[in-house]
Amino acid sequence: MAKIKKGVGAALADKENSMTKSLDGVVEQLLTNVKSELLSLSADLKAEVQSSADELLAILQNLNFPDNSIPAKSIDFSGIKFSSDRIVGGSIKKFNSTGIEDLANKTKLTVMDNMVVIENKLVAQQLEIKGNVVIDGNVTIHGNMPLDNAIINKIVAKMADRVHKQLHSEIKTKLENISGDNIVGGIITNFSSNGIEDRAEETQLTVLDNIVVIESNLVTQSLSVKGDTVIEGNLTILGDMPLDKVTRSNLVREIATQVHEQVSNEIKTEIVGSLIKEIKDTQFDVNNILIKGRPLIIGDSELAPFIKETRIRTVGTIKQLEVTGEAQLCGSFYAGNKRVGINTTEPAAALSVWDEEIEIVLGKHSSNRSYIGTLRQQEVVLGAHNKQNIILSINGVTAIKTLVADRTKFSSSDKAPNHQSEMGSVCFNTKPDIGLPYGWICLGGARWGIMGLIE
Repeated sequence: MAKIKKGVGAALADKENSMTKSLDGVVEQLLTNVKSELLSLSADLKAEVQSSADELLAILQNLNFPDNSIPAKSIDFSGIKFSSDRIVGGSIKKFNSTGIEDLANKTKLTVMDNMVVIENKLVAQQLEIKGNVVIDGNVTIHGNMPLDNAIINKIVAKMADRVHKQLHSEIKTKLENISGDNIVGGIITNFSSNGIEDRAEETQLTVLDNIVVIESNLVTQSLSVKGDTVIEGNLTILGDMPLDKVTRSNLVREIATQVHEQVSNEIKTEIVGSLIKEIKDTQFDVNNILIKGRPLIIGDSELAPFIKETRIRTVGTIKQLEVTGEAQLCGSFYAGNKRVGINTTEPAAALSVWDEEIEIVLGKHSSNRSYIGTLRQQEVVLGAHNKQNIILSINGVTAIKTLVADRTKFSSSDKAPNHQSEMGSVCFNTKPDIGLPYGWICLGGARWGIMGLIE
């Protein structure tokens, strides 16, 4: 015990001159506990323990430690061992032990009887928990998370049930509020709406931007058409067909015309037939027919010159025909007003030829200058053997596929030619630039020379 006393006394004595006199409550409590422990020793040591404790208490009472704390280096613990059971309250600063190092400036770990609270992050090499885990926030896993089949099955079952309920709810909501704008593609079977019922097994109605196609019959209570109606087949009307004034007038006029022509033709045929029969029976001499005292037939087959109009529809070969007015032949040839039209009755020039939408004219352009071409925005092609040798564009450009002047052939290319050609043939460069040739000239066969460089 004397050895302990001496060690502690020497350590405290060295610090006595540098510290003011004060008493720390923690030190007093510590010494009280030590004294209590020492008094519990055998009766033989009590006196010495009492003396040592009193001396130690007296020395400590004369000491003052900054901030009411005892630096560990101020006490020689080599001969003294304190039990942590005797430390009550207070705060140990810069705490360090074999397995714990406290570097925090404020409380980060709170240990209670039924809970350990970590204020911020918990970092560990490995974490093993026996029991349930409740996580209020998100979980981020940077590595693999192996799961046993039981856990996987539970997760899958819970996710499937949750997804099924969510999808069922979302689909139900969308179906209750679905819009036709959300339906794209696919075929709707057994389709029905307030005004449409689809019973067809194949496509019967096709709706396009500019036409509606009905594959078979159209049945309707009433039909109203604004515009022209074209019927390629027969039109059968089972009821009345009321007509407006204009339609009725046009219909009556057309029917009257057709009936008149048919009746007239039948009457003419009958009258002419009867007349011919009568003439044959009476041996009537046609050559002696007189009209107002003038013979109708001159010679054997020539009508009298005073006959100006006739409706002869069929005659033999005509050797000479003279027409003073307009004339049309076969619905294609027209002649009149010093102009001739093919497939047109309104020729735009002395000769105008129409072929579908194309018009070609031949006539006078200006004084002492003729014109062959078209008056419309159409290209003109001049060619032979169905080739497009020359193309005259509507913008005034003349395109010639192959040009030969006298015996010199001209062409163009974006690179030096290497094909066979006649000597003297010229090929112009279509991509000229400084330092490049503006063309090439054939030296015979496939040999070509540069005509000059662009400077």
